Amino acid sequence: MKNSKNGYIVLLVIIMFASICTSMVTAINIINKMTIENSEQRTHIISNQIRDSITSKIMRPVTISETMAHNDSLIKLMRTAKKSKSEDIEQEMAEILNSIRTGFGYQMVFAVCNETKAYYTYNGLSNVVDTKNNDFDIWYKNFCDTGKYYDLNVDTNKANNWGLSIFVNTQVRDKNGSFLGICGVAIEMEQLQKLFKQYE
Repeated sequence: MKNSKNGYIVLLVIIMFASICTSMVTAINIINKMTIENSEQRTHIISNQIRDSITSKIMRPVTISETMAHNDSLIKLMRTAKKSKSEDIEQEMAEILNSIRTGFGYQMVFAVCNETKAYYTYNGLSNVVDTKNNDFDIWYKNFCDTGKYYDLNVDTNKANNWGLSIFVNTQVRDKNGSFLGICGVAIEMEQLQKLFKQYE
């Protein structure tokens, strides 16, 4: 009787031990599965944050450039360019561009009047765009030929010590839809490289 009681206790201990082991294996598997799922979710969330941040970095200057293209003062000056010399509107154009530059923190803000091909920055009249004789100015013709409302163009930037910048070019049109010129801002390529490096 004593032997059968001891055998029963041993059997109970073995069953309890097996049950505990099974529970532990099941718990470990559940924890591993949850860890993998959480890791995948975390990776998905982080990748979305990175994508949104990069998109924001690119879309912000596009939005600012589009806002510039609808600026009544800028449109009025570009319409005036048909009747006056480029130098006559230089000061007003520089003031508009400088307010945008300082307001939004861009190193380069520009506008080109189609009538005179005068290229203005926040410092005033920079040069006259000559797509026939100056290879550097071919960007203007290329953008006009696309017919796009806005476009991104990678080029060297005098304001950035001739470093690479991404220029956001946007058409300026009056209320009748007449093409008046191009305006935009530039983002230093180095800024985007730093952003990519930070996320890497």
